[in-house]
Amino acid sequence: MTTNRNLRAALVGAALTMALATVVHADHLECSPIKDSAPRATYTADLTGLAANPRCIVKVPAKLLCVDTTKTNVNPPPPGGGPTGGNAGKFVCYRIKCPRTAFTPVAVADQFGRVRSLGRRQIPRREDSRRRRLQLGDRLVQPRAATMLCAPSS
Repeated sequence: MTTNRNLRAALVGAALTMALATVVHADHLECSPIKDSAPRATYTADLTGLAANPRCIVKVPAKLLCVDTTKTNVNPPPPGGGPTGGNAGKFVCYRIKCPRTAFTPVAVADQFGRVRSLGRRQIPRREDSRRRRLQLGDRLVQPRAATMLCAPSS
């Protein structure tokens, strides 16, 4: 009788440990278009992201609302592991217009694979990009001018 209780307690403890170990963080963003009742206004801001963007124009009202979400049951399974993070939070996104600028290359990795970003006018010819993608396992992307600025919200 005592052995059964100990076995049951051990099984419950193991199940709880496994459940706690598989905690899923809401580390993705799900974005939806919104209608914002704020009056139209414009602001200027200097942004630093892929490139330094001085004198960007931020246009109010907001256009998107992004909230943290979890993602499960992805089929077929993506090729990369990618990093995970904490809960992403909520963001309200506004349209922006920035002066043209050159981008510096940046590399990122997510669960869908590695991304190697090339600066403007640095995308290789199609044959070269296919060869490099096969060699490096990278997806080649070319950044364009930023069009949205997302601000954390509560």
